Amino acid sequence: MNKALTKIQGVAIALIIVVAAVAGAYIIPQLLKPAVPATTTPTTSPTTTPTTTPEWTTTPPATTPATTPPATTLPPGIALANIGGIDVRVPEEFKEFIDKCSVGEASTVTIYLGTAMMSFEASIIEGLVNKFSEEYPCIKVEYTNYAGQDRLKAAVDASNIVRKVGTGPDVFTWAHDWTGMYADKGYIVALDDILPRETIEDITRNYMSSAVSAATYKLKIYGLPWAAEAIALVINKDLVPNPPRTLSEMLTIMRSFHNPSEDRYGLAYQIDAYHVYPWVSLFNGYYFDDYALRIGVNNTETKNGIEFFVRNILPYLDYRDLGHENQLTIFIDGRAPMIITGPWNIPRIKSVLGEEKIAVIPIPKLNDTHAPKPFSGIKLFWMTQLSLLGEEQPERMYATLLFIIWFTLSDDVLMTLVSQAGFIPVKTALLTKITDYPIVYGFAQAVFNSVPMPKDKRMSAVWQVGDYLSAIITEYTNARVQGMSIDEAVSIAVESIGPKLDEAYSIIVDTIKRTYGE
Repeated sequence: MNKALTKIQGVAIALIIVVAAVAGAYIIPQLLKPAVPATTTPTTSPTTTPTTTPEWTTTPPATTPATTPPATTLPPGIALANIGGIDVRVPEEFKEFIDKCSVGEASTVTIYLGTAMMSFEASIIEGLVNKFSEEYPCIKVEYTNYAGQDRLKAAVDASNIVRKVGTGPDVFTWAHDWTGMYADKGYIVALDDILPRETIEDITRNYMSSAVSAATYKLKIYGLPWAAEAIALVINKDLVPNPPRTLSEMLTIMRSFHNPSEDRYGLAYQIDAYHVYPWVSLFNGYYFDDYALRIGVNNTETKNGIEFFVRNILPYLDYRDLGHENQLTIFIDGRAPMIITGPWNIPRIKSVLGEEKIAVIPIPKLNDTHAPKPFSGIKLFWMTQLSLLGEEQPERMYATLLFIIWFTLSDDVLMTLVSQAGFIPVKTALLTKITDYPIVYGFAQAVFNSVPMPKDKRMSAVWQVGDYLSAIITEYTNARVQGMSIDEAVSIAVESIGPKLDEAYSIIVDTIKRTYGE
């Protein structure tokens, strides 16, 4: 998107994103007649439509983000505090802590923060943590960036079993799909249980509705949102001067560039259950319906989407290594004109290609009724039960609350994350500002065209579908290694889709029964 957007256009874009976010928060099943794609399609047409984010075909009615200032008349026991530049009604005791802490009159309190981020992201977070401690000198934040999500999970699990301060994070962040799992375990704190209604209202009115929905589980707020993300099509403009407008145009570019004998490929693309989801959703398939609590890994629509992927996308990848590092390297080296990836890879891409050579757009539509919809994730800060422990109560609790409110409301913090790491803000007041950042804006459009990841605890079992997707791709890979043609390898892989996904369904159901007794 051109930086020359007018302010009116910027506001219009923000309104579209806000209203789309509302739609994304209340996804409902709908029936659609399957359109006939212009490219190769599965042999069986989809018959139903699971939960998807509806698309706006016209500009939605103008709305005003809910940024109404708190009432001037405060109820008993409530005071007004400015946190991150926003006036928030808080308990008087919390307000007193904030005031004393900001001038260094309170005793030092230590809280523990955990993340699982890439190194460049962690360095930015560390800088923001230092800024917070400068603003609130009584709070010392011990920051640990764990090597991968599994280690962060292990730290949260172990420390909440031991229930001892300092053994794990008081506050941690990840995408919202962990909410149900940790809420049901009792490891994270429902903010409604420790804050009055006025505080919750004043904080949440600043976020996109879909972000608030992502933080809500069983009618309680379990975290505060600070960014959104979804994968998109990243283009090397030297190789593709005109971004594809349709999926058909994208496939044409892939076919024309693909030449494995010269180590060139039509597309770079890390393959796993998360990254493949746009094709699962293409014909309205899904892994898990978060509202109806249905497993969809082997329904007709999901199988059709995987078949489309195998027939139309897989043949133009470097199938020998579909991992993150190899696929990113292929794109950076100019051996693929496009890559499907997320904002986390942009700094590395920019360091090689330069920002001016990168374009980011949502994965193009197949037609007016079928579009690949990636998963979207809302990054949340959760407070663990450890934040309610320790001799320095309620100071430790207040310190943790102050940190997550400050982080998620401060324009300076959020715009630092936009400009330095490419994160998409979920604070409504900042949505017009991202038009000055074309790459961030491109990913924001992908979020607009996305499906929120399920946050029900059962989703942890549903992710096992990735093993069976890998098995399908292995059928193709083995056939190619054995010297079979692309068409022969595709046929073998397509034949395995039904049995593999049926098996995935059985295993997932069994896992859920054994784990949750359901």
